[in-house]
Amino acid sequence: MISDILFNGLLSIKGNGEIVPDLAKGWERSKDGKRITIHLKEGVKFHDGSLLDANDVDFTLLKKSKDLLGIIEKMKVIENLTISFDLKENPNYFIFNLGTSILPRHVYENPGKNREEIFRHPVGTGPFKVKYLSESEAVLEANREYFKGRPFLDGVVIKSYKSLDEVWSRLLLEEIDNCLPLSPGQVDFMKNNVNFKIYPYLSPYYFLLVYNQLNPLFKNKEIRIALNYALNRNLIIQKVLSNYGRLCSGPIYPESWAYNSEIEPYPYDPGLALKILGKIGWGMENGILKKNGQPFRFSVLVPEGDNLIGNIMLMIEKNLSEIGIGINIYPVPPMDLDEKYLFPKKFDAALLNFDSGINPGILNYRIWHSSQIKTGLNVFSYKNQEVDKDLELGLQALDRKDEKKYYDKFQREIFDDPPGVFLFWKEEMVPIHKRFRGINIGPEKFFASIPEWWVPKNEQKYKNGPQ
Repeated sequence: MISDILFNGLLSIKGNGEIVPDLAKGWERSKDGKRITIHLKEGVKFHDGSLLDANDVDFTLLKKSKDLLGIIEKMKVIENLTISFDLKENPNYFIFNLGTSILPRHVYENPGKNREEIFRHPVGTGPFKVKYLSESEAVLEANREYFKGRPFLDGVVIKSYKSLDEVWSRLLLEEIDNCLPLSPGQVDFMKNNVNFKIYPYLSPYYFLLVYNQLNPLFKNKEIRIALNYALNRNLIIQKVLSNYGRLCSGPIYPESWAYNSEIEPYPYDPGLALKILGKIGWGMENGILKKNGQPFRFSVLVPEGDNLIGNIMLMIEKNLSEIGIGINIYPVPPMDLDEKYLFPKKFDAALLNFDSGINPGILNYRIWHSSQIKTGLNVFSYKNQEVDKDLELGLQALDRKDEKKYYDKFQREIFDDPPGVFLFWKEEMVPIHKRFRGINIGPEKFFASIPEWWVPKNEQKYKNGPQ
């Protein structure tokens, strides 16, 4: 959150996935897409007063962007404010990664004995700069020479507390003006608090009950489709999220340019679920769904201590029991989830929260492309040749219309051959004191709009800066 207002990237990504210039004035791509030339804005200053130039970009990307370096054949500073990139291939996600925070070369190249002091006072180009930084508090002051114009607020203080209960109490006492999104149970209470306004946005994270397809039970896509019909996701949103959620039909964010709005989520139809299962040999015996004498039963990993996922899982368990399917809920310490269970593929199913990614292609490629089963993020062993092809073509496309076409097909394929049950997108509710104006909370960067926040003079609380 702090880095959102201390630093800028060459480009920034809007909530719908559109790319807009930030430190860059503009850019050009060669016809084959393998050369990108970036032109920087003139007169941009770092917090220490030094001017940004192409050498800072070159240094930053060499220093901290391993993902980018893997696909850059050559990076060349052409002149003071121009840098070019020759790519080994044309992965369309390259340009999405140019939002990485640009650092001043002269500060970070050889920190020497001043290393600790330098890292306690980060130097960027952003709208605010560090005045004081500790483990529990960051005091920031306005960058009066910010290249987009001085922020309206003189300063921002960001604090961390030991518990959510303490955050909640301090918010109600108006000792703090804003906190991270509320839990569903807190939203209705805060709506009755006349001193705060609630600002909603759709989180770019989706909830998915996903299956390990190394388990013979889930190799058959008819079973995975049937389980989609078996779950009452509308009721889950109503009961667990207090209706602050949206049904999910796939892994691309609904507000993205790449979203396929023609795909409707599976409806709740337990009768159809049983009919599909019946066609492949599953039948009800004394209230238990069986095939060849074996009951339909599996285990589901959930992150231990996550109350939201725990409540979702209880409703899933109830839905499945109504059609004779039994599950074992297996809470796992979050730190053990990846290394001990997911990557070794030692699980039947898992209820997880997935990042949809700023770029519609690269994260989906890493999670759902079959090449990622052995060493990538496809720990679910999901394999579909059409999904593979659409993701590959989407990443290589140079034209937005072509990209959209391939990602539309990808969404249709993964809907028709589901890796699990796409449940919902959660609506986040952010409380902010009513005296603030100019607020535009969104999913791309939680604090990105703070430079536009302002308070009328007669409502200002901290006349000499925040306390």
